[in-house]
Amino acid sequence: MAQTQMRDGLERDAALELLDEQRGAIYGVLSGAGWPAGATLEAAQAVENLAHKSARVIVDTYHRDLIERLEAASANQERLRAAIQELSNPIIPVYNGVLVVPLVGRVDSARAQTLTEALLEAIAREQAEIVLLDITGVAMVDTNVANHLMQTARAASLLGSQVVLVGISAEVAQTLVQLGLDLGRLVTLSNLQSGIEYALAQQGLAITAQA
Repeated sequence: MAQTQMRDGLERDAALELLDEQRGAIYGVLSGAGWPAGATLEAAQAVENLAHKSARVIVDTYHRDLIERLEAASANQERLRAAIQELSNPIIPVYNGVLVVPLVGRVDSARAQTLTEALLEAIAREQAEIVLLDITGVAMVDTNVANHLMQTARAASLLGSQVVLVGISAEVAQTLVQLGLDLGRLVTLSNLQSGIEYALAQQGLAITAQA
């Protein structure tokens, strides 16, 4: 964008410089024409008016094009941001009525809000009864992260869906205890496999080996 602006700025300056050269050339013609003083003055005023109008058109066109490009760049950045948010909060249907949400990295307020909104839409769309929130890849679980997860679980429950927290390692469990956090009635399981088995059991199903 900066290089484009620089190039456009040079083109604008070149156009203004050319305009100034043309104006000087016209003055040269007028000075040698031998017209009466009054006619020469009127012609000079007409040249100045035309030059000012032309300069204004050049500058206005440059500014308008610059604004349009900045708006287009802003729109592209917004689409990129939305795509990144969607990729950072994938919601995967794994069975009828069962969704898996694998979280990786840091969970802050903005991401938690985006996750909650996307999850509620997915619950309504898929008629999900159980959501497996997999935090195996979450770098750190503290009070803020736990509160975000609880808020997401409460929001899902309003649509009749149960959130199951999976991927609770021994370190995370110890951290939650040390922080004195109460996850309430939120079901917690050690890994995603246990979560899927739990979700199927709630529907009267089970994974069995083929004979």
